[in-house]
Parts: sequence; structure tokens; C-alpha cells
Amino acid sequence: MRTTGIVSVTFRALSPDEIIELTRKAGLTGIEWGADIHVPFGELHNARMVGERTRDAGLRVLSYGSYYRAGQHVESFSEILQTAKALGAPHIRIWAGAKGSSETTSEERRSVTEDCRRIVQMAQDQGIAVSTEFHGGTLTDTPASALQLIEESGIHTYWQPNQFRDLAYNEGALRTVLPHVTGVHVFYWKGDTWLPLGEGQADWSVYRTILSARQDVPFMMEFVPGHSPKRFAKDAATLLSWVRADDDPSQNGQG
Repeated sequence: MRTTGIVSVTFRALSPDEIIELTRKAGLTGIEWGADIHVPFGELHNARMVGERTRDAGLRVLSYGSYYRAGQHVESFSEILQTAKALGAPHIRIWAGAKGSSETTSEERRSVTEDCRRIVQMAQDQGIAVSTEFHGGTLTDTPASALQLIEESGIHTYWQPNQFRDLAYNEGALRTVLPHVTGVHVFYWKGDTWLPLGEGQADWSVYRTILSARQDVPFMMEFVPGHSPKRFAKDAATLLSWVRADDDPSQNGQG
């Protein structure tokens, strides 16, 4: 069955132990730990402890969400890499610069691309992959720009739907980058409104069909309405019902 998990920034107010327990009780299998609150880069003892507690609970460390912005912080990636190693993370997630593709000059784009190439090689030397977040305000804000960065730097990417665009756009975006996707952030938003995941059944059925060829890609829940642990449990049940339905089409996959 496909790996499922949570992005720890979903609950910034909770401790790592509380997030581990929520994830375990929900039946998900892994966690992407964020650098902003739970696993700050450079704090290696904490990273080792969080990684060990994750695995002791029978869960996987899926990724290290570093918030490193390529082309902006060229001196800090070594600390991020050391922290990811201490955590036991197979992936490091970054952001592709600090501007959208239409606002980025050719020189700025070259700087981001060269930095991506640099950190990809640094991480590969340690057996770790690097992936961008598929996100507005960066060079992965459009499918074409994301694909250009991937092809020119050798980086991977996560994928998530753009809550300000329609299903057709998001379907096309996913198909464009599909061979390079290493993780999916799962949520259902309409603009700035967070909605229960089950209300996104129709859209996510399309995305899951496309992703059926990539069973190696984990689905990681990111944010729930009201930052509610109860809502998280319900949305996790929805996600698991979808994954079971994908494995066994006789199940209806509703949540």
C-alpha cells in the first residue's frame, strides 16, 4: 500500500511526541519534519532524538522540510544536510528561490538553478535526494518553469494542487512533472478556505489516477481546517480509504 503521512507543520503548536502519537493513532505511516519549529537545522541532538522517536513508534521519517530557498542562502545548506542526516531523512524539501517565474530575471534564475545543482550534488554524496516544493512565489509556480528547473539542475519536486486554479490546470501540471515527483502534499482548499479532505473526492480521484503509475510516491497530509486534531483524524481516515480503494477497486474510496 502507498506510504501515507503528515507534514509536521500542520500542527506547529504541538510537540514532536504529540505529532508522532497523532500520526500513529490515525494509521498513517510517516512524517515529514519541518525545520521551522520541530527540527531546526543545526540542532543535531534534537534531530537525532526526533528521528529515533519516530522510528520507535513504527513510523518512517519521510522528508526534512527545510525551507531553504535556493539562490538565497548558499552558506547554510551544509547544516541542513547534516541535520537531515541526523534525523534519518531520505529527502530534503526546499523552495526554488524567492520570486515567481514571471518576476525572476534571467540572472536570478541562473543563480537558483546553479544553487539547486550544487545542493543536489552535495546531498547525493550523502545518499539524500533534494526536492522542491511545487509552490507559488517560486520557480515552480508553473509547470513549464518547474520542468525547466528540473531538467537544468537535476532536482526532484514534490507536487500539490494549486488552490487558486481549477482541476484542468492542476491535472495538466501533475502530468507535466509526474516522472520527477517524489512526494505529494495532500489537502483540499478552495482559495484561502480550508475544507474537509472528503469534499475533494472528485478532484483527488483524478490526481490519484494519474499518480497510480507512481506508487513509490508518498501522500503526506498538509494542514486541516482549524488546525484541529479531530479534523485531522477524519481527514486521515479519508486518505486511507482512498489509498485502500486504489489498491482494491471494489472499495468505494469515499471518506
